[in-house]
Amino acid sequence: MTRWELLIRETEFSTRQTGDILINGHKQKLSYGTSAYVTQDETLIATLTVKEAVYYSAQLQLADSMTKSEKIQIAEQTIKDMGLQNAMNTRIGGFGNKGISGGEKRRPTICIEILTRPKLLFLDEPTSGLDSAASYYVMSGISRQRQGRTIIASIHQPSADVFNLFHSLYILSSGRTVYFGPASAAIEFFGTNGFPCPLHQNQSDHFLKTINKDFDEDIEHGSPGRKPAEEAVDFLINSYKSSKEYHKVQNQVAEICQQVRKNCQKKGKEGRGVVCRHRRS
Repeated sequence: MTRWELLIRETEFSTRQTGDILINGHKQKLSYGTSAYVTQDETLIATLTVKEAVYYSAQLQLADSMTKSEKIQIAEQTIKDMGLQNAMNTRIGGFGNKGISGGEKRRPTICIEILTRPKLLFLDEPTSGLDSAASYYVMSGISRQRQGRTIIASIHQPSADVFNLFHSLYILSSGRTVYFGPASAAIEFFGTNGFPCPLHQNQSDHFLKTINKDFDEDIEHGSPGRKPAEEAVDFLINSYKSSKEYHKVQNQVAEICQQVRKNCQKKGKEGRGVVCRHRRS
């Protein structure tokens, strides 16, 4: 089970889940169309054109109160927003069927998920299997959709150009937070803690290389003087917990919890209902 599946509730019925998901400090169910999840696997019909795939999805997803022409207009605008207007009449294609390119193929999937104009958009490695140029065009298209929307994506080996499109960065190691804060400030965080990024090296590669524990044994034999990843991770985690970014996040969590308690009191449910535990660790 992944963090994504827990957030969007796409888990098996037998899975036991605890805790609350708060939206702007409020515990609430996500109404249809509020959030969307772009999976890593593509499930598009190869024989359909881009226009047909998005149009058919619009007819199924958008409200019955909308006219057919309104749905078509939204579908066309969504296709243009993702830069697919020149491939609208091209078949998607697949194994044994010629179609749009790999970089273009990820974009109809995103189009289908953003038809309802969700406020929360989750993407699971949207650039996997793409070269650096295709990855940039996919991510820049996604970045253009950020107005009035929160976009959260796991990313696989981003180039420097792709990395610079991100505003916030969350680095995990075995489920533990190594860094969470502005993407532009991560390079300074690693540098001031003894892990400066070498000149001309992709900073995202540097971050992952620093905390990757899979090849510690090879590193110990091949790179004398380099600190083992396990030791580096522990050091960075402790450093992050004493950083201003960590305390800023903790204060934001405390404010959200306080807002939740106020909401409960207004509803006359103090002592029952939502319980927010704020733990500093």
